[in-house]
Formats: sequence, structure tokens, C-alpha cells
Amino acid sequence: MTNMLTFNEFVRDTWAWHVIRAVTRAKYPAFQYFDERHPLIRQRYTERSYDRSNSGVSQASRHTEVRGFSLDSEKADNDFLNQTISRTTWEKYGIENRRGLHLVEFLPNDPEVQKYSLSSIHHLTPELKHDEQNPRNWCVLKKAIVSFHVCLLVIAVYAGASIYTVGTHGVREQFGVSEVVALLGLTVFVLGYGLGPMVWGPLSEIPQIGRNLIYIPALAVFGLAQIPIALATSIGMLFGFRFLAGFFGSPVLGSGGGILIDMYASRKHTYALASFSLIGICGPTIGPIVGGFAVELKGWAWSAWIVSWLAAWTLAVLIFFLPETSADNILYRRAMRLRKVTGDSGFVCEAQLRADYTSGTEVFKAHLVRPFTLFLTEPAVFFLNLYSAFTYGLMYIWFEAFPLAYGEVYHFGTGKQRIALLGLIVGVLLTIPPFFLYYRKRIEPHFDRDGNIEPEKHLHPAMVGCLFIPASLVWFGWTARPSISYLVPIVGSSLFTAGGLLLYMSILNYLTESYPDHVSSVLAGNELFNSICGATFPLLIPPMYYKFGVLGSSMILAIFAVAFVPLPFILYMRGARLRKQSSYARKGM
Repeated sequence: MTNMLTFNEFVRDTWAWHVIRAVTRAKYPAFQYFDERHPLIRQRYTERSYDRSNSGVSQASRHTEVRGFSLDSEKADNDFLNQTISRTTWEKYGIENRRGLHLVEFLPNDPEVQKYSLSSIHHLTPELKHDEQNPRNWCVLKKAIVSFHVCLLVIAVYAGASIYTVGTHGVREQFGVSEVVALLGLTVFVLGYGLGPMVWGPLSEIPQIGRNLIYIPALAVFGLAQIPIALATSIGMLFGFRFLAGFFGSPVLGSGGGILIDMYASRKHTYALASFSLIGICGPTIGPIVGGFAVELKGWAWSAWIVSWLAAWTLAVLIFFLPETSADNILYRRAMRLRKVTGDSGFVCEAQLRADYTSGTEVFKAHLVRPFTLFLTEPAVFFLNLYSAFTYGLMYIWFEAFPLAYGEVYHFGTGKQRIALLGLIVGVLLTIPPFFLYYRKRIEPHFDRDGNIEPEKHLHPAMVGCLFIPASLVWFGWTARPSISYLVPIVGSSLFTAGGLLLYMSILNYLTESYPDHVSSVLAGNELFNSICGATFPLLIPPMYYKFGVLGSSMILAIFAVAFVPLPFILYMRGARLRKQSSYARKGM
């Protein structure tokens, strides 16, 4: 595998590439898939299909050359297949008679295994090495570029949520509503992207759909929804389209981390998710900073116009440069192409087997019922989701606390108030390098050869992060006063995002390692409860800050944050016992 990246490799399997492929009818190699460009592969499959259909050649009399040995094809189809291919996939889906079925997986690295696989049993072995369509085989540069595009999409959506906060004063004046009612525009947006994954999640599990078929149309609707928001003639119209924008902006928030996981091995997932979390924290912060000056000069509607322009630019970039990363979708389409080339309908990928084996009721339960079941019956899920949601809600509180503190205490204008949010970005940027170093030196060596690790090992960073949260609130509350430089509270706010990143990464890793068979349910529940707190917490801030002031309100929140501090330590000591008693969690680690 080379790190050189040609332009064709860069744009392959994107929406624009598919359009050109359709127009040219895939005549040119630049717009053909790996299995279409190599005559040997097509020839092997075509010959195999011909042998099956040739009435003059009996099934028992066919022979195949495998690594220099002549094997009876019946033996190759059964005895040798049983020795070479793990039965796990077939048995997992209750398939006893495999004759006529050929499991399509990514091509191997070993040319001899490739030759055996293609010429004798049609099985593409699961060694993830040099198959160019396998996202984990992409060069470092392509992975970095795709990761950047995902982060760009996340920023567009998160900015769309938080940028609204800089214009609430204008909303109050135009529609004649109270400050709390005006803030409902943020609430309905966050609720929209909290509920969205409940719908988009099951759709993304359908192998025929994949990720891009959801992300790009949804982003288009998200961008178009900004137009009626900017032109709203009533508060109801504004709230309705804000909810719609949040709902259609949610696919990447619910499964964007999955794109990064598609490209990196299990040992490296944490690095990818940390980068995704970094953008998840910076994205909401960038919105008010970018929109602050525009709203101050042009009015609140400009916050929506800015988001629409950002969404349009992001949409254009993704259409041309975001390839499909879902292995289920990639292998499904490969199986369909092989069926077409060979005339053999026995080619299937695991996603098809899973779809046939898993009923619609099971998918419904996984995304709409099981998140609540796990939340209510699993103590670890309950308390960690509660902690995660509380911390997430606090982040949205900062967007309201800064204008109150810097507007009333330091008399900053709207634009300058939002610049103070840069401390949140600085905090998380300074945390990433030491976190990566610690993870590489102290946690990564504990993974076994199968990529498994004791879940409690992931809680070490949380034991530090849990102390940063209350410390940041106390620091901000006690230093936000005219006699102290405005820079000092900003430094205190940076501790919040540093602690939040450490907490979020620990919680995410712990839950996914503890509940590997229910990852989608765990993540859907976590996203939902995060969004509920993110939607409701800002509504509490204006009344609380007006009644208790910056210091009193910060201290109240700090007390709640202190109450959560023992949680990572308790789970570290008792987590293994809780998992043994659980009906859903992994045991034996």
C-alpha cells in the first residue's frame, strides 16, 4: 500500500464520481471499481459461473487448481471450505446449508489466497490488507482528508445550533416574546438532532443505503431550512424550521464517529473519536464567534444566512470529495456486481445475512426501546449517561453565561462577548496532545490481539477530568468581576473543555467496550440524553443568573458537578462486578 494519492483515488466512490460513472456507463477505468478493472477477477468469476451453468459438466467431475494441487471442486466447495473459512459468520445467522452461497468480504493481501479464493470457492477472505475499497487500507493522506470533511460537516451542524444564541435579543424584539421563549429556538434545534439518530440510525444499517445516501440529502435539507428561518414571519414558523434543521442535521452527529471508525483499526478508534469529540466541542463554540459580529451589524437573521452559506459550501465539498465508508454498503454493491457479471445469485455479504436474520422489530428495539432499557436497568449506563448529559448541558450554559458575565461585568459588545468563548477551544486543543500520549503509553498496550481491553482501563482520564469541571465553574464564578482582568475567567473556562473531553472520551470508550453487542443502542441513548440536557439547560440560565448572579449560579452548578466526581472512581473499582451481574454487558474481561 502506498501513501501516494492520485486525484482519481481521491474522488472515487463519491457522489460526483457516481454521476460521471453513470453518464459514461462505466466505460473508462477511472470510473470502474476494483473488481471491474481487473480482468483476472472477472474471468475467474465468469469461468466459475460458466462451469456451474454448463450442462455438459457435472458438479462431481469439476476440478480446480489450488496452490499447485488438483482438488475435486465438490471437495473444494465443502471440505476445504470448512477448514479454511471460519464457520462463525454462517452459524451466527443460523445458516446450516451453505452450498451455493459465497460470502463476499474484502480481498486479502496474500496473492496465493486471492488466487485460491477467486478460482475455487468465490470466497473473499476477511484479511483487511490491500483491497483498495476497504477504508482501512486507504493511505494516511486520504484518511486525513476524509476525516477533515466529516469534521467540516459536524462544524456546520453544531454551528447552526449555537449561532442562534447571539441573535436571541433580536428574536425577542421582532416577535415580542420573552428571553426564555426566544431561547426555545435553541431548544427545538438540539431536540431535533437528539431525536434524529433514532430514525437515521436504523436507516444507516440497511446495506443498500450506506452513509452518503443519508448524509448528503440530509445536509441539503438542513441548508435549505435556513432560508425560512431567516425569513420567518412568526415565532412558530421559526421554531418549526429550527427543529427541522436540527433533525436533518443530526445524521453526522449520531454516526459521524462511525465514519472514522470505518477507517481505523480498533486500537486507533480512540484517536479518531477524540478528534471527532474535539470538533464536537469546538463546533458549537465557533458558531457564536463567527455570528457575533454579523448579528451585531446586520441583525439576528444573518445567523441563519451564515449557516446556509456554510452548509452550501460543505455540501459542494462532500458531493465531490466524500467517499462511501460503510463496509456493509461497499460489500453489498460488490456482491451485486459479482452477481451481474457471473450470473450467480449466490454472492452475499454479511450485511445481507444480518438483514435477513434480524427482524424489523429487532432494529426498532435497538434504536427506540433498548436505549431506554439499558438506561433504566444498567447502573453504569444510567450514571454515565447522566454525567455525560449534565456535562453536555453545561457546555450550552456557557453560551448564555458568557454574554451575561461579559456584557454586564465587563460591558463587552455582542461580538466581543463571543470572542471570550475562545477559551473553550484553547482548553480542548491543549488537552489532546497529552491525552494521545497517555493513551498510547498507558492504555494501548493493554489491548489483546483481538483488540479487546478491560473497559475499566478507559476510566483513568475521567478521574482527572471529573476534577476539572467543578474547578472551572468555581474559577469562573469567583474571578468574573471588574477588579480582575477579563482574561482570568477565560482561563478558567478552558478547564471545562479540558475536563469535558477527558470525561466524554472515557465514557464513550467504557460504554462501547462494556456493551459491544449493543453499541448502537448505547450511543443512541447517550446522544439522546445529551441532547435533552443541551436543550433544557440554557432555559434555566437567565432566571438563575438574574437571581443569584454569576458567582452564585456558578457555585450552584459546581456543587452538582462535585456530586459526580466519585462516579469514575466507583466504576473503576466496581465496574467488573456490575458487568458480571448484567444481562447485556461483556463478561470475562
